[in-house]
Amino acid sequence: MTFNSSTTGSKTAFDHDREFKRRTKAVKQFGLWAAGRLGLAGDAAETYAREVVMADFEEVGDDDILAKVGPDLTATGLSEAEIRAQLDGYLHADPA
Repeated sequence: MTFNSSTTGSKTAFDHDREFKRRTKAVKQFGLWAAGRLGLAGDAAETYAREVVMADFEEVGDDDILAKVGPDLTATGLSEAEIRAQLDGYLHADPA
């Protein structure tokens, strides 16, 4: 059985789109968690979470996310390791 290249290309594009949406959702959920730790709620929490999502587009990997939330969350007493563990938990959770 052979696949025609347009079918394979569509599947690859679909997979990338699905992964992009999954990651964006996970980063937003992490941003909402971080907002809660900062005492933000409602619109302020949503705005903070969107800022975290936008930070994720700055560079490849997770360092841009950590650069955004790290200073805010370490000021609340969380360690960098605790913040990283929370981020990893959201990024590696099974999609709902």
